[in-house]
Amino acid sequence: MKIVLHPASDKRVALLKQNLPQSTLITGPQGIGLAVIASDIAGRQLSAVLKPQNKKEQIDNENGTIAVEVIRELYAQTRAKQTKARIIIIENADRMSRGASAAFLKLLEEPSEYTHFILTSHSPQLLPATIRSRVQELTVQPITVEQTELFLDELGITDTTRRTQLRYIASGLPAELAHLASDEEYFKQRAAIISDARTLLMASTYDKLAIIQKYQSNRDLALQLVDSALAIARHSISAKPQSSLVDQLNHLLAVREHLTSNFSIRLQLTQLVL
Repeated sequence: MKIVLHPASDKRVALLKQNLPQSTLITGPQGIGLAVIASDIAGRQLSAVLKPQNKKEQIDNENGTIAVEVIRELYAQTRAKQTKARIIIIENADRMSRGASAAFLKLLEEPSEYTHFILTSHSPQLLPATIRSRVQELTVQPITVEQTELFLDELGITDTTRRTQLRYIASGLPAELAHLASDEEYFKQRAAIISDARTLLMASTYDKLAIIQKYQSNRDLALQLVDSALAIARHSISAKPQSSLVDQLNHLLAVREHLTSNFSIRLQLTQLVL
């Protein structure tokens, strides 16, 4: 996928390429393309990419974890003598288990001269403070409205209705726009979530509770629902600023933070109804 960066983020990424610190944490919203950005920074020096896995050792970025055994093996590998720089990417680093986080902290405290780490995370607040204090953090901003339009042109989206739908669902998020444009089934799923988010914000209490029933057993989908509601709230504030909308936005942000911190899904979504 082609990398499209907000001008301010593009400058920071360029600086990282010139002088990469021992450990870097790249953060940003879902759909911004953190994995692609990390790989671009690593370039030919990329040595390995670690991703969360489920119990069957399959890649699972939603519910998988990065086990302590993986980080211990990485520790052993980095103790070998190196004469050339190598870069190791840890995607969704907030999915490291408690033991893995402790083992990785040891890696940061005993750095190898030629080894660099690039961590990615959409929920950096879940990383231990001891790790965050030892990495240089880069937050990638959503691309501009103008960049979004140009990117849709490059994707070959000419239908006016479809462009409007894509902008509404994922304006500013190039990786998400590319996914939506290339996968019709995924587009339908995301459009359904947007519709549910609108119901959650504007419908009767009965209809809102029915929506909660649909999402209360899946944290990832619940987060997608809240993120969609946030997008709707921000759009409403931009069109017609009101204090009630600002309060609603702050409420949504608080619920999202609690969801990423493993609070009860049902109780947090119910907060949006009360």
